Amino acid sequence: MKKTSAFLLIMAMALNYAFAQTTIANGGLENWTAVGQATEEPQFWNSNKTGGGQAGSSFAPQTCYREASNPHTGTYCARVVSGSTFGIVVNGSLTTGRVEAPSTNKPEGYIRTIANDPAFGMAFTARPDSLIFWYRYTSVSGDYPRVEARLHVGNAYTPETPVNGNHPDSTINIIARAQWTGATASVSGWTRVSIPFVYVDSRTPQFILITTTSSGDQTGGAANSTLWLDDFDVYYQPAVFVGTISPTTYYVSATSGSAINIPFILQGQFTAGNTVTAQLSDSSGSFANAVNIGSAIATTSGSITATIPAASSNGIAYRNAFSNLYPSAHFHC
Repeated sequence: MKKTSAFLLIMAMALNYAFAQTTIANGGLENWTAVGQATEEPQFWNSNKTGGGQAGSSFAPQTCYREASNPHTGTYCARVVSGSTFGIVVNGSLTTGRVEAPSTNKPEGYIRTIANDPAFGMAFTARPDSLIFWYRYTSVSGDYPRVEARLHVGNAYTPETPVNGNHPDSTINIIARAQWTGATASVSGWTRVSIPFVYVDSRTPQFILITTTSSGDQTGGAANSTLWLDDFDVYYQPAVFVGTISPTTYYVSATSGSAINIPFILQGQFTAGNTVTAQLSDSSGSFANAVNIGSAIATTSGSITATIPAASSNGIAYRNAFSNLYPSAHFHC
């Protein structure tokens, strides 16, 4: 008796996704430089004393300190304090860029990423959903904190609008913004903040410019307003993608299936117990009646050893997909 084999061509080609999940360098603020000096700052971060113009002058107050008392996690956090010099409030600052004060006219001050200087430009090449950080705050005279992040290419400046020609207009370089303004009340306990990024286009960023201040009003503020910061991070929306399946041709009979190895790529943060299930379409490529052919419990990328069922119909339009249990997701390839 002649055995007939079904011919299945699995249409699962390599996908070009940016899977890398960039993180914020020293986001936990654990590593510091120049400790005990006026220029002490978290590694890869900066404050006014390493800034330009009046910001780093000898009479400008230190506004960033390493704090070992009551960090959110780890050993240290940052304490950002607004100071005063010659009766002018110096807004406390912590940033991934460089603080610039070209004059004593506060509205002319700004912070910038210097694209060709790694000391003042934090590389970042992904598109997260939100910026996360923890803070405590002591408000003086109705002062309030502010935290912002900009994903961008090339150089970037904030405030973005130039004042008296103090910097170029780099708005065209901005890809996404995450902006948060705190309340005027003091916050004694560590509080988590998540700020969504609002994207303006589909470009891939080169840098992230994070700016934080203990005095949210650039032209005002109050001395001794204090902002504690810790545990900066970014959040990526969970997603699952089919990798490259090889070979792409499989044979099954009426009684025997065929083993297939299906790689998957997890992007984002997944909880323990997450289940990824491989599904097979019908011979026309439809998933209306998809067949589950294998699964794996995973929180990182991997592969599923699956079996194409016996007696599957001939076809050249089969496709694979993944169904993800936590969180719900379904992607076709």
